[in-house]
Amino acid sequence: MTDTTNIGLVLEGGGMRGVFTCGVLDYFMDNDITFPYAIGVSAGACNGLSYMSKQRGRAKYSNIDLLAKYKYIGFKHYIKKRNIMDFDLLFHEFPDNIIPYDYETYFASPARFEMVTSNCLTGKAEYYEEKSNKERVIDIVKASSSLPILCPITYVDDIPMLDGGICDSVPVVRAMEQGYSKNVVVLTRNKGYRKEGKDIKVPSFIYRKYPAMREALSNRNSLYNAQLELVDKLEEEGQIFVIRPKEPILVDRIEKDVDKLTSLYEQGYEWADFYIRIAMADMMERLKITQDQFDAMAATLGNTSPMFFVSLAYDADGKDIYQLHPVEEYQVDPSLPLPSPMTAVQSMLTSVAVQYKLTMNDNSEAFYVTVVKASEYDGGGDEVGLSSLSDDEQNQYMVNNADFGYLREETYTKGGLSPSTDYVMLLAPMNGNGREGFGGPPAAHRFTTTAQ
Repeated sequence: MTDTTNIGLVLEGGGMRGVFTCGVLDYFMDNDITFPYAIGVSAGACNGLSYMSKQRGRAKYSNIDLLAKYKYIGFKHYIKKRNIMDFDLLFHEFPDNIIPYDYETYFASPARFEMVTSNCLTGKAEYYEEKSNKERVIDIVKASSSLPILCPITYVDDIPMLDGGICDSVPVVRAMEQGYSKNVVVLTRNKGYRKEGKDIKVPSFIYRKYPAMREALSNRNSLYNAQLELVDKLEEEGQIFVIRPKEPILVDRIEKDVDKLTSLYEQGYEWADFYIRIAMADMMERLKITQDQFDAMAATLGNTSPMFFVSLAYDADGKDIYQLHPVEEYQVDPSLPLPSPMTAVQSMLTSVAVQYKLTMNDNSEAFYVTVVKASEYDGGGDEVGLSSLSDDEQNQYMVNNADFGYLREETYTKGGLSPSTDYVMLLAPMNGNGREGFGGPPAAHRFTTTAQ
């Protein structure tokens, strides 16, 4: 088990290049990869909504199949409605009738979803969440997708807005400011891409009433390139996990070629699978541990006090029963199943010291174990420091903290843990199908000890 509470998902826009993101998100849904927080810009906001409502294939269908049927992009629409896209079809007929959006699932989801717009009055990015008003959801996503010049200004709460990509194309900083220090970032440009040429001052007759927006548009290239520089830096530091096209893509922002779009969607799905398999292979390397290595690690972790596993069970009345098991009752089990894609993503973004599988000597139970540094595990359930307490104190502490909470400073203090030097061992029982049980049922097992 690894902590997932601080991992977010960042979705870049890019117009019709966003079908790459459609492929990535469908892969995520096929493999149960979810996040507690996501943020999308422009096409990323549109496609992200279908991901948040768990409507697998909906974004692909609306971006490719329905484009072929309705041809909703083109200058005929601009001549007719001063809009390069048929917004009435896209944001009203599609979600209401043709390919209904599941607002109920979206509104009920505990996961957060922010959509980025650009405020014409301030020239700054705005970040919106909406989980109750259908009309306001549409206003926000429409504003986030309103390309400058090619689409009319859209209003959110009576404020004029344009495409979110003008002011914040890759909102990874926003995600971090919201408390998600680790992020999966989906880009629609290949690594190394930068906008060419210098910024060009937008003439005063364009958006005459909105000088701040003209300024933002004038600085668009340099801002986007700076954001890509930050993405590369954070990726190198291991703060983000980036999924992007491998090669430059030949799809325009307002692309209408269905074959090109289908190919890009398939590339998104395939590259998501590729990146996740790399993460899984990396994780499997770190999963390897022999009995001798475990014994050595146990000696290191337990050199100041005996090692115990704390197990949680229930009596006949449904009350919690906590038991302490000496480490000698367990042995390393060499049979390690492949980690799930979700676990692999989490592993890439957290500092997991080692992971392995244990079984009871009598083969009655099997658990997965993750060892992380206490300072790098900042939440996630029923973890508690016990190493400096006597057996009676440990049992009493467990009784007094049945719901536990997060591994905060007071838990370090009560349990005798030092966040800078100690380790936390997290145990989760195997589930019924024999795969890893990270984040398992209420009877999950936990253990902590002090390392010198």
